Amino acid sequence: MASVTFDLSGRVALVTGALGDMGHTIAIALAEAGADIALLDRCEVSQLAGIEDEVRALGRRVFSVKADLNDVTGLPHVVEHVEAALGPIGILVNNAGVNQVEPAFDVTPETWDRLMSINLRAPFFFSTCEHRSSSRRPSRRAWSSGAAARSSTSRRRPVCTACRSTPRTAPAKAPS
Repeated sequence: MASVTFDLSGRVALVTGALGDMGHTIAIALAEAGADIALLDRCEVSQLAGIEDEVRALGRRVFSVKADLNDVTGLPHVVEHVEAALGPIGILVNNAGVNQVEPAFDVTPETWDRLMSINLRAPFFFSTCEHRSSSRRPSRRAWSSGAAARSSTSRRRPVCTACRSTPRTAPAKAPS
């Protein structure tokens, strides 16, 4: 991978949707930057073993948890388990997302509810329960919709969560 330009040593990052290509890549990049990694996916934890091995090979601690993001009532327990294993979560990457490729007039209420539950409801409540557990310390949260990022029609620019800005080729001019 590219050389690391920032140091996340001593930080714990939780990555949702960790089994997917994007989640896997994000988890490894954060580990390369020095963060300990919590992997979350709806799959069996054993399916995350390969990613766990990669994180450990980088000298970082790793903890995997299975969770269904359709059920937000379990999210505080996920945060408790992660923090018991690795320490306070300082970085939350809401990467899990689903996309439904069908004409709008074919979308059922059940499909709509599933899309909203995973793509909007879970990231919101995950961030709030993580914040409640960590309200006494500074934290950075990476808001990412995995579905939007995977969409070929997405025109959104990436956002740097550390500085809350979009990457630029030249610095912005100060107002006169």
